[in-house]
Amino acid sequence: MDDSLKECLAAFNRKERYWLFRAATFGFSKTSNLHKDFRTELNNHLSIKIPKDAWWAIDYHIDWLFAALVLYLRKGNVSSAPFYNPKTHEDKKAIRGSNEDFDLIIAFKKTIILVEAKGLMSWSNEQLQRKCSRLKEWEKFSESVFLEDNSKLHLPSIYIVLTSPRESSRVKKCSWPQYVQPTKSDKRFLTLHLPGAPKEFLAPERCMISPDIKPSKKGTHWRFKRIYVPKTEIPTHNSELTSNETSEAHNEP
Repeated sequence: MDDSLKECLAAFNRKERYWLFRAATFGFSKTSNLHKDFRTELNNHLSIKIPKDAWWAIDYHIDWLFAALVLYLRKGNVSSAPFYNPKTHEDKKAIRGSNEDFDLIIAFKKTIILVEAKGLMSWSNEQLQRKCSRLKEWEKFSESVFLEDNSKLHLPSIYIVLTSPRESSRVKKCSWPQYVQPTKSDKRFLTLHLPGAPKEFLAPERCMISPDIKPSKKGTHWRFKRIYVPKTEIPTHNSELTSNETSEAHNEP
């Protein structure tokens, strides 16, 4: 098979949510380019340049990422021989068959960007630390496959981005593995804009009504819960483009 990084990652991308979203958003076109505004935000944040035809997927499993990296480092050679699956920590295997994932993955040339997002829900330090720990398992996992020092393997440049409408002061800094590239912000935070969102969202909330009305998982009733939508200052990237670039931006999905 093609040994390019994009092709190796794409080989594992069988998530039905991605294919449904792609068909609904881009129709049956073979291209599904990330929007120029979003790429510009990431470019400025990471000080890199993401090409228009960068590959992307959503809900990409960490199991898939590890296997795709092995495939990439094996020059696209799909072997029928099994690989040893080592224990990492907490008596768990490196390849777990779990759906633990990153919300968005972007890849081009020899670069991977992993994006974890929160909309209006709170960040979980436990969840972030768990994903950080999973990425640290790559060293032991790769040694079990290649039977050599991990430092000899030429990994792609990997970036981590955390995005939400508002940065949380309660998010603790993660000690990401050394192969993860540094960013301008220690917390790797990028503002997530919600253009077109209502002034507030609603959620059905279970509650008790006696003696007072209050949230309860064992509630006998439910009510409408109002959820405030933080305002963000949306950049006007397109206003700075040339006429040709503006036309291109409007033609992009």
